[in-house]
Amino acid sequence: MDLSRTGGPASAAGDHDGGVESRHRSVPGSVSVVARDGRAHVVLRGEVDLDLGDELLAATAAVLEQNRPVSIDARAVTFMDSTGVAFLARVASRAPGPLCLVDPPDLVRFLVGVTGVSSMVTIVVTDGAGGAGKIARDHRLAPDPVG
Repeated sequence: MDLSRTGGPASAAGDHDGGVESRHRSVPGSVSVVARDGRAHVVLRGEVDLDLGDELLAATAAVLEQNRPVSIDARAVTFMDSTGVAFLARVASRAPGPLCLVDPPDLVRFLVGVTGVSSMVTIVVTDGAGGAGKIARDHRLAPDPVG
């Protein structure tokens, strides 16, 4: 049974009293960490926000424990707030070697640029099939230096 946020059951026709919340469902976030090819690989999906905070802290510990260069696959991120940006900065500042951010969507690119995290990451754009990609350190995303 589908329950609306107020706890009441939804009708079979999908009518949820016309509320904005009920018409637009969020995609819960997830984070996973695996080791392969001499790197720690992190996969972020869905909404990377405060609801994922504890999992991001655990992922940080797992990544740092491996003491390997880190790649973060962000292609399936649908939303990110300061919790996600803090995670990226934390990992980038503590992991050995540069942090590779793989296929970040425009929102993530904007956030790492406007917050200055872009100076700590290398953006990797793949061919879309998970193959090796070109490295694109996009300096346009970094805030303009003050003269």
